[in-house]
Amino acid sequence: MSTIEIIIASMLLSTTIASVSLLAIGNTRLIADSQLELFLLSDARLYLDDMEQAVVGSREYSLSTTSRYTFAETEKVAYNSFSELLKTRIKLKNTSFGAPLSVTILAPDFGRARGEDICTIGDTWISPVVRGALTLNSNHSNTVKDIAVGGHFLYIASNASTVADPDLTIGEFEDPEHPTIISTLNTGPGLEAVKTAGTSAFAANTGVAGQLEIISIDNPNAPALQTTYKIPGVTISGGRGIGRTLAYKDKKVFIGLTKADGPEFNIIDVSVTSTPSLLGSFETDTLINRIVPETGRTYIATPESELMILDTENLNVPLLLGSFTASGFGTQDGKSIALHGQRVILGRTVGGFNNPINHELFILDPTDPSDIHTVASRDIAASVNDIVSNDNFLFLATGDPTKEFQVWNISDETSPTLLETVDLPGKAVRLICSHNLLFAAVETPPAVYIIGSTQ
Repeated sequence: MSTIEIIIASMLLSTTIASVSLLAIGNTRLIADSQLELFLLSDARLYLDDMEQAVVGSREYSLSTTSRYTFAETEKVAYNSFSELLKTRIKLKNTSFGAPLSVTILAPDFGRARGEDICTIGDTWISPVVRGALTLNSNHSNTVKDIAVGGHFLYIASNASTVADPDLTIGEFEDPEHPTIISTLNTGPGLEAVKTAGTSAFAANTGVAGQLEIISIDNPNAPALQTTYKIPGVTISGGRGIGRTLAYKDKKVFIGLTKADGPEFNIIDVSVTSTPSLLGSFETDTLINRIVPETGRTYIATPESELMILDTENLNVPLLLGSFTASGFGTQDGKSIALHGQRVILGRTVGGFNNPINHELFILDPTDPSDIHTVASRDIAASVNDIVSNDNFLFLATGDPTKEFQVWNISDETSPTLLETVDLPGKAVRLICSHNLLFAAVETPPAVYIIGSTQ
């Protein structure tokens, strides 16, 4: 675990700063004014134990009930650019003396380390506007396929028609209005998907050497290919069995392939990145467009059964729980998935031409996977290539030529309402949220657009 620093920056009102003492607890350092009494350090130790179990990014934290201090409020202050440290100011009240304290905590973003996207967009996020854009080198033949965010770094997976061109581009966006490319890497034939966790990037590869590539991003200025892994039992030939999409959860990569002679869905243990190992597989008999895992279940978007739900409680033996298809499934494919509370949001392709009765956006109730029913659906008149869900909003990346980015209100999930749209220079293929920003990837011309709120 990364070093956590707790800097106790204030003192009791009746005291003055005398000296500073340093106490080391394992790999945790606590710096405190000696006048703040040792029991505050003890409370801080308990706080750290609680915090490591919490999801960083939440608005509430709790202290031990035995603490001499009571929780007053918390305020997010800043984020460190690379290691994604969450800096939070905690205000406490001394229950014995009634004296206020201010405690500033620097703690690692445990969610980001687990490969989770931390999205803090709320109801005040309105009137979206493009704040900046990161454009790939026009001299290269890249088309953007996927994006991931870690700290203030953007990881762009691309597939180039020229083998010599890079397929991983890393950008820095500490100033969202002026993002810059800091490094590139050519891993081989091309990448279709990328996810990051800690100091590693996991990519779905289109080459014959293996479907999964693991890239060291410990130094974003100099990424390095660490491991290429070929899934046993799958033949790669003529575009069959190559990496198509992937997801990361709890040191596992869930990778989907193009239609293969062998299982298209595979779960790989990457707890040791130098020696990944296959845990379990499932034959979908079709290519996989998107994978979203959660504890005990995994949701898959495919062209055939547009939404498949697998029981992955036992990662070694994935089992089909149920599937969903809607009218138009003969020409429309399951393309994108997001989870929203107890609902699954499914996006579909438009199917070559729009049929208004065959919708592209669905809010589904998967409580009984054997009988998935539609809560609501909407005709988007374009492919829904990606979905981000947060609070009362759905954010869509679409193929609509004038409304590539869309914001929908789903406070009433039975009646989704289009709120805002943004016209981007090309078809939006991927969308990701990091804190209060959204990142929309445009396939061609290859670029990522950083979208923020005017409020």
